Amino acid sequence: MSLRKRLWLVCIASLAFSVLSPYSSNAALIQKSSTPGAKWGKADGGGPFTKNCPSGYVATGVAVANAESFGYTEGFAFTCTQITDKGELGTTSSTITQVTNKPSDSSSVCPTGYALIGVRILLRWDPNNNAVYYVNDMGANCAKFTDRTQTFTATMARNVKLGANNQYQDKESSCSAGFVTGFDGRSGAGLDYAGVLCSTFTDENEGKPSPSYLVSKDSPKISLTSTSLICNGGEYIFMRFGAIEEKSVITERVFTLLRDSAIVATVTITGKTQGSFDKSTVAGTYTCAEQARQENSLAITNSNSKVELAAQIMATYKADLKMNSIAKVQSDQAARITYMKARTAASEVADKARGLVVSGSDNFYSDLRAITSKRREQVSLAQSELRASLEKNIQNLKVANEKSLASYYQALENAGISVLVKSN
Repeated sequence: MSLRKRLWLVCIASLAFSVLSPYSSNAALIQKSSTPGAKWGKADGGGPFTKNCPSGYVATGVAVANAESFGYTEGFAFTCTQITDKGELGTTSSTITQVTNKPSDSSSVCPTGYALIGVRILLRWDPNNNAVYYVNDMGANCAKFTDRTQTFTATMARNVKLGANNQYQDKESSCSAGFVTGFDGRSGAGLDYAGVLCSTFTDENEGKPSPSYLVSKDSPKISLTSTSLICNGGEYIFMRFGAIEEKSVITERVFTLLRDSAIVATVTITGKTQGSFDKSTVAGTYTCAEQARQENSLAITNSNSKVELAAQIMATYKADLKMNSIAKVQSDQAARITYMKARTAASEVADKARGLVVSGSDNFYSDLRAITSKRREQVSLAQSELRASLEKNIQNLKVANEKSLASYYQALENAGISVLVKSN
C-alpha cells in the first residue's frame, strides 16, 4: 500500500470512530391551550369568530388594513410558522385571514426565530358615537421561541394615527404563558373586537428522568506482541439519569480488530478489560474498536479516536518531511555552486592558456587543441561530480523520509493508536 493511501486511511479512521454518545431522537413538543389574552373593541359588533394556527404552528406576525374615514380595521390576517422536530421555528408558514373587505397590506412581524406572545391593540372611537371603540391597528409583541425571556417589540402595522390622540386608546392582549396560536373576537365589515388565543409547548420528556449513558474518558489502545494483537479497553464514566456520575461497571466489551479501516475479527469479552487476536501475517495498519455496555447503555470508541494526539504526531511527521526536503534543496544548491565554480575555474585557466599560445607558441593549433581538451575534461569531471552529488541527495532524502515514516508509526504505536504489521 502506498504511503499516501496509508496516511489517508489513518486520518479517515481517526475521524470516523470518534466517541459516540447514545442516540436519541428529538423529543416531541406537546401543545396545550392556555389562558387567552384580554379582548378589546366593540364587544357586540359583527359576529363571533375563532381562528387558530394549524396544529404544530405558532403565530409570528399580524397584518391589517384600515378604513381611514371611519377608523375600524377592514382587513385582518395573521401568519403562523411551523415548529420543527428540533423544537425550533422553521421556514414553513401559513396565513390565516379573518376580515377581507380590504387587503391586509400593513404588517407587524416578529424576527426570525421569534413568535408572538401578545399584541398591542390600538382602538379608535366611532365618529358617530365616541363611547364606542373599534380595533384600528395592531403591533406584535414577540419572544424567542426557544427562550421566552428574550423579547422583541415590533412596530405597529400601520403606525399611523388620524385625528386627535383623545380619539384613541392603547390596549394589550397577551399570553400569561406560552405563545399566541390564534385570535378570537367579533367581526363584520371590519374587526370590531379581538384578543389572542394561547398555547404552551412542553417537551414530552419534561419531568421524566434523563436516560443513563456511558461517557468515554479514555479510548481503547492497541499493542503488539510476538504472537498477538491486543486490544486494551478504554475507561468510561457512567452518568445515571444523565446527571449522577458513577464509576463504570462494564458488563460486556466487544472488541473489533480493523486493518486499514476494514474489519478483520471480533471478540466479545465478559469480566475482562482486553481482547486478544492472533497476530496477522497480512501487512497493514491495525486499530481496535470497542463497544462497551453497562445496563442498557452503549459506548462505541476506537483507538484512533485520540484525535488530538494523532494530530500532534502527524504534525511532527510533516515537520520532519519538510526539514528533509529543505536539507535536500540546500545540498542540491551547494552541489550546483561547486559545479559552477569548477566550470568557471576551468574556463579561466583555458582562456589564460589560449592567450599564451597566441602570443608565443610555434605549434599554435596543437597547443590550442590540448587546452580545449583539458578544459572539456575538467568540465566533464565537474558534471560527473554534480550528478553524483544530486543522486546522493535523492538517496539521502529517501532514507530520511523512511526514517521519518518509521518514527511516525512508532509514535502511533507507543500511543496505542495503531500498530503497523509488515509483510514477512
